[in-house]
Amino acid sequence: MHSLSASPVKKGEKLDIWALDFYQTQLPVTCGDKKATLDRNRLAKGSKCILSQGHWFTPSGFEEFAGKGRWKNWKLSIRCQNTPLLELIKEGHLNVTSPMKRKCVEKQSQRQLFSPSSPESCSSTSSEEMEESVGQGVKRNGEEEEEEEDEEEEDEDEEEREEVDLSEFEGPTLPVSCGSVSGVLFKSRFASGTRGRSIRTEECWLTPQEFVKQDGYWRRDIKCQGKTLNSLLQKVLKVHSMLCKCSLCHPTEEQQLDQNNDDQCFICNSHGDLVCCDDCPRAFHNDCHIPALQNDTLGERWMCTYCVWKNNQRLWRHVAMTEEQALKSRVTQYFLHCEYLLLLMCKEDTQCVFRKDPSTMVRLTLL
Repeated sequence: MHSLSASPVKKGEKLDIWALDFYQTQLPVTCGDKKATLDRNRLAKGSKCILSQGHWFTPSGFEEFAGKGRWKNWKLSIRCQNTPLLELIKEGHLNVTSPMKRKCVEKQSQRQLFSPSSPESCSSTSSEEMEESVGQGVKRNGEEEEEEEDEEEEDEDEEEREEVDLSEFEGPTLPVSCGSVSGVLFKSRFASGTRGRSIRTEECWLTPQEFVKQDGYWRRDIKCQGKTLNSLLQKVLKVHSMLCKCSLCHPTEEQQLDQNNDDQCFICNSHGDLVCCDDCPRAFHNDCHIPALQNDTLGERWMCTYCVWKNNQRLWRHVAMTEEQALKSRVTQYFLHCEYLLLLMCKEDTQCVFRKDPSTMVRLTLL
């Protein structure tokens, strides 16, 4: 295995080492601050071809490892002598197996963007046009789509394909985990690994890539009931086209803020005009929150009772009281405690008992 230190190129000398006999099987490459060795024969076969720190990676996997996963364009981000691999491919120095044409035909029916009246949309941009624009420094959507499809093909080779019982993954949400971190994936919000905040944790909404905190590979490392998300793509989860212009894929500034909070009221689980908490993912109808909300008094930043309770807990001294002491205590000292407990009860009240007027259900006793 050749290393950078074994290069016959002298210091200060500029040679196209990819044309030297010494590098006919392997090339030294970099991506960001990561150094590696590229196996030309493995690259031509479409298998893991980049060796770095004792591990073999696919080109897109090495891009992720180097912290450049958001680029989704390994032909530009991986370089040899500061020359993008794309140029070496165009000049014929490297052979790459591309599954684009075959994958494009397979996936036409799965794309959410294109209507049945435009079946040619998936292949409307030729690979030659893509490479020409990328060579000029423009990252074209068609090029991104090719990279994503290459990535999917590589994942399928890596993972043992098993039959998936779709009945286990019905419903609008999926419980997911990545290591010790857990969350809930909402199918309606899923657009791709980097577009659409589709996973809700206790603290916030995240994209799948954000959920693995850039330290992993979301298709492989996020699991639902023992299955990787890669095995659920197209069967359970629908990936939007790279050309999609929906609010998940290309949100406005306001739509991007909306993705930070729930789409339904946290208490009654229904849609409508919602007030969003600025400290957590929760959203509420004005009358579902306790205390009830008035739009003209909310201000620019608002915290729900859950967050106010959480932020003030450390300030209180918890003193054990007898029942008699509790009944004699002033209610004004415990308004927040009462509001928090009532919200918890309303959240668990599936029959809506606590959301109705109590005077119609409780018989008053005159003392």
